[in-house]
Amino acid sequence: MATVTTSTSSSISDIEGYSFFGSIMYGDNGDPEGMPEYVVGNSDTNNIDGFITWTDDPDNGVDTNDIPFSLTGNPGGGSNGVVLDLNGGVSGPLTFTGASYGAIQNVKIQAGVTLAGCKMSFNSLIVEFYKSGTQTESVTLQVADNPVADATNATDPVAVQQLTIVTPASQTNDKVVITGSVQLYAKAGVYPGETDIFGDIYVFA
Repeated sequence: MATVTTSTSSSISDIEGYSFFGSIMYGDNGDPEGMPEYVVGNSDTNNIDGFITWTDDPDNGVDTNDIPFSLTGNPGGGSNGVVLDLNGGVSGPLTFTGASYGAIQNVKIQAGVTLAGCKMSFNSLIVEFYKSGTQTESVTLQVADNPVADATNATDPVAVQQLTIVTPASQTNDKVVITGSVQLYAKAGVYPGETDIFGDIYVFA
């Protein structure tokens, strides 16, 4: 049986040593000349990205409601690809072929906020593990284990993080699929910077 642990912190962890990641952030709110809103890769410099507009009226705040997403790490990576799909993303599903890896060890899911008046939420998360095409384990996270970083009633400077780690019972799985939804929120009159609201998923293999 998989183990699930969740922790909350008033600082943002710098997570290293992963095989690949998928990231969803405020970015530049859909500006194709600016910071992207969703990224998949295996490092800060080796990745591909996409764009989505969170709100047409930033003066009125941001409330995306639940936006479905999935992150799939196919066996071995490489040409099989790591795929990040964000519903409504104008760039469509992103397929990254620059990561190679072996058996899936664990998944770390991080929600973070660094601006007062903002909130980042993961919802309805399911983590599925596979070996040789057969599902070996499916983990539906409890509500308390869906990471949420909530600074809606905080004052700056602020940093809020919630981190959930999912470790499968078997350390021989060759594929992982994470599905669920994200919600980005900022109060009216609060203007998030590129990375002030973010959700990251790191896979270790």
